[in-house]
Amino acid sequence: MLAITGVPYQTLNLWAKNGLIEPSIAGAAGSGSERVYSFRDLVALKVAVALRSGGVTTKSLLRVIRFLQAHTEYENPLSEARLVVTTSDVLLVKSGEELISTLKKPGQSYLAFVVDLPQAVIDVFEAERKASAA
Repeated sequence: MLAITGVPYQTLNLWAKNGLIEPSIAGAAGSGSERVYSFRDLVALKVAVALRSGGVTTKSLLRVIRFLQAHTEYENPLSEARLVVTTSDVLLVKSGEELISTLKKPGQSYLAFVVDLPQAVIDVFEAERKASAA
């Protein structure tokens, strides 16, 4: 499991026990039994590791998951939601122009857009070329 997800067994065990990410195929049924994770579970584990590496605490990660479960229709939020991590928040990408806070101000909507710098440079160059030709 470590090779696929980057999650050590002890962490996997803790996350399953505290309900952070539980296996959807088969949970542990006592000593010596194995948890069986689906492909979606593995993706969720990989996303959780990325969020943890990005500075999101385990407690905050649990809050993000709970928010997504309560406010979206995702069956497995970490394997379905598009998320953006900032220095102080985890944002759900609702559309190309709307982000929703899941941690700092849960439910707070932000408008967002990306400025296409290469296109802006081309536009200025083309406008300048046309002005010079006139």
